[in-house]
Amino acid sequence: MQALGDRIGGWEQARKTCEARRDLIVELSHFRDFHDIDWRPLSTEMAALEAEYAQLARDSDMLRALETQLRELEQVMEDTDKALGEAQRECSQAQLRQEQAQAQRDECATLLDATPREARDAYFPRLETMRDEALGEHTLSVESCDNREREMREWLTRNIDNADRSAAGLRDRIIDAMRGYQNAWPLDSREVVARVFITENEINGLAFPDTPGSLVIFGLGYGLERLADIPWLTEVEIHYWGDIDTHGFAILDRLRARLPHTRSLLMDRATLEAHRDLWGQEHPQQRFTGTLTRLTPPEQSLFEDLRENRLGECVRLEQERIGYGGLLKAIAPRVWPTSVQMS
Repeated sequence: MQALGDRIGGWEQARKTCEARRDLIVELSHFRDFHDIDWRPLSTEMAALEAEYAQLARDSDMLRALETQLRELEQVMEDTDKALGEAQRECSQAQLRQEQAQAQRDECATLLDATPREARDAYFPRLETMRDEALGEHTLSVESCDNREREMREWLTRNIDNADRSAAGLRDRIIDAMRGYQNAWPLDSREVVARVFITENEINGLAFPDTPGSLVIFGLGYGLERLADIPWLTEVEIHYWGDIDTHGFAILDRLRARLPHTRSLLMDRATLEAHRDLWGQEHPQQRFTGTLTRLTPPEQSLFEDLRENRLGECVRLEQERIGYGGLLKAIAPRVWPTSVQMS
């Protein structure tokens, strides 16, 4: 650019010289006869001026061409800067997606490590089959994983809703059968069932350890008041196992309104602290924020800490995140108080 500026300056100086010489030629009009002047040097100078003018014209054409090239180069630089900025934004977004994907992968690995071997062997093959049923011939890729996840969730939601409707009908039939059996055989029913475990999660209910003299009921949610229609439940042990969150304690409180002798299972502060790495979050707008009056002092203290976010923002521990071994240790003293020690 400096060399180009120097050349332009030289051309401008040449232009001024030509203009000065042109003015001298104009002054020749004052002479009436060529003999009054020495015309031969003037002719030579005019020839030189014409040559310089021609050169200046050629240089001017080159200058315009260079200026055109300069404008083109400046436009190319501007387009390149825009492309670079867009590429940097895309790179930042890709890096953010990579970090989010890595965080999700780490979380998934943590959940897998915490999943008992028995549960993996029992349910993972079923999940593989369900994935094939839900996704069909679709091939998973980085670009399509979000859409495939949404399709998988929608498929699971539909199947869970259908299963819930089937389970609701089955629960009604079981409760009716239990009530009929108890009415027909009151003494036998008291001997067969010594305790009832109530859990919210269907998988936990289906995978619950086989314990003598015990009955497991699951999936009732806030509809568990219906259990009060079974009279003999007031004469057996009741153990409720729910999520450690505001709704879990609200359901426990509600159950005790009908069955006040209900004891909580794995809903204590020690269990929550032991599974800190597996904590989740309740939806901020869907938490229970009311007052509960039927909890024990330790339960009440933990519930208030959760409700007031003293342990963190909307903390919850879903019951299915607790390992199978932890469940065995918790129920052992309730099923085998003295004869069996669980390691």
